[in-house]
Amino acid sequence: MLIVLAVLVVSFGWRIVRHWSVRTWLGVEPYRVLVLHQQTKDAQVTGMELVSIWPNSHKIKAVELPIEAVIGAVGGDGNYRMVALLEMGKVEGVGDALLQNSLSWLLGVPVHQVYRQVGGELSLSWESWHLRKQALLGQRSLPEAFEIASLLAQVKGDAVERVVLSENNVVRQRMEADGSQIWYFETALLDRLIASQLATVWPEAADVQVAAVNASGKSQIATAWARYARLGGFDVVSVTDQQQLQEKTKIIFSNKQQEMGMVGKALHLLYPLAESEVGDTSQYRAEIAIVFGLDSWKWLNDRVMYLE
Repeated sequence: MLIVLAVLVVSFGWRIVRHWSVRTWLGVEPYRVLVLHQQTKDAQVTGMELVSIWPNSHKIKAVELPIEAVIGAVGGDGNYRMVALLEMGKVEGVGDALLQNSLSWLLGVPVHQVYRQVGGELSLSWESWHLRKQALLGQRSLPEAFEIASLLAQVKGDAVERVVLSENNVVRQRMEADGSQIWYFETALLDRLIASQLATVWPEAADVQVAAVNASGKSQIATAWARYARLGGFDVVSVTDQQQLQEKTKIIFSNKQQEMGMVGKALHLLYPLAESEVGDTSQYRAEIAIVFGLDSWKWLNDRVMYLE
């Protein structure tokens, strides 16, 4: 049952991360680039790192990823080594996006783009120039492209703070039934590291109590999604089921100020498919309630967006 749920939740994740990738970047979150390192243009990928650039503080952090570690493939295709997802993406016709979105789902944060670094030390200056060119040709929004380009231009090897994901922190090893050894990410340890190193912990969020409510009729939905509110710094005070089923997933705010302010923006970044409204949340004993409806379960089995 747990294995089936994990596969279905990963499928749900494709819909969420796809919306993450197409939503306008607000400039309040770190801009994140998955950098794939290779010696020559046609050579195999030998290293990966996720580079996060904070627009206000100009802090730049790179998380080095173990390319042989196994993660869940968005779309419900099972678990694979990260480097293998690149080859699967070619076969599926989605290219690097399969790894990009699978990584987004694993980490609980959007990965905005993928860049292939050929030789040399880390530098995103060429990609910065490429973005400006796209904007001038009308292929991207001009203000957004130039803002992102200015962030990318700051990324150079000696200006980057690095964190290595390894067996010293969040990577663990286990033996499969066939006797082979695999490396995987320990979820609880990974969540703690992401919250401290990568996630945007909204100052406004710490004082906001959030209830996660499962109104889908399927077990564990609210439990799975409460994780992202916690990573964002919200105080998730309860995860419960309600007998009355609800068709649409909704974020219910106790007042309009919360909905329109930074708290509302943060939650809509975390749950971009949810509708929102202002209402009485006292029955949930929280200031904000995220009620997962029947549509959230349907998304689990819907691969149409993935196959596009």
